[in-house]
Amino acid sequence: MTKRLVFLYDSTIQPWDMNLQTMQAYLTELQVKGVKCELLDTKDMREEELEHWRDQATSTAVSHHQRIRQAFGSRRQGRLPYLGKQVPALLVYEEGESVPVAVYPHSEKRGEKHTDFSIEGFLAKFVNTLGGQPTVTFSLG
Repeated sequence: MTKRLVFLYDSTIQPWDMNLQTMQAYLTELQVKGVKCELLDTKDMREEELEHWRDQATSTAVSHHQRIRQAFGSRRQGRLPYLGKQVPALLVYEEGESVPVAVYPHSEKRGEKHTDFSIEGFLAKFVNTLGGQPTVTFSLG
């Protein structure tokens, strides 16, 4: 079972194509079910700390064949400039692991086509596997 989820977002920026209230509900439900969920607001985060999270996401994407560069704005410029800013990120850690096993959003090549995987899709599926629907919310800001 997944032990820890780290959700990175910037409370001062409206994220692209995401409803933060829905994410709140899913993460709260998972916390109620015993999953450790860390919500990290990047608005005042030092660049060095944000760089740590970018490195975690990059190494995970490479080792698990997940494509994240386009989702986080680095198709041409590198270093995932939108990670945890315009595009919230979710890093998934398994019990006892210090490196994530997945980063969302991402895409993977399945056969001849690429399939996109969203944060909301992962959280909805995870809540469902634990037997529930999001029922409570809390404030991120």
